[in-house]
Amino acid sequence: MAIWVSDTGDIVRAPKTGIEAAVEAVAAAIGICWAGIFFPTAVIGVLRYVADVHHSRSVDLEWRALSRT
Repeated sequence: MAIWVSDTGDIVRAPKTGIEAAVEAVAAAIGICWAGIFFPTAVIGVLRYVADVHHSRSVDLEWRALSRT
């Protein structure tokens, strides 16, 4: 049985194999790409929603002003 120790003598896990490291790298790349697409899309969606609410309120105020005349 192999026991891996650090330079200070602490017991540590065995280093990752090439396949484990590759799978982790691919998963990280997919996660970063997903975040790079999701977050800007979410920000744009929120900004559009806020703009729509603002526009609806301004149109409503104009209709109220026109109905008073």
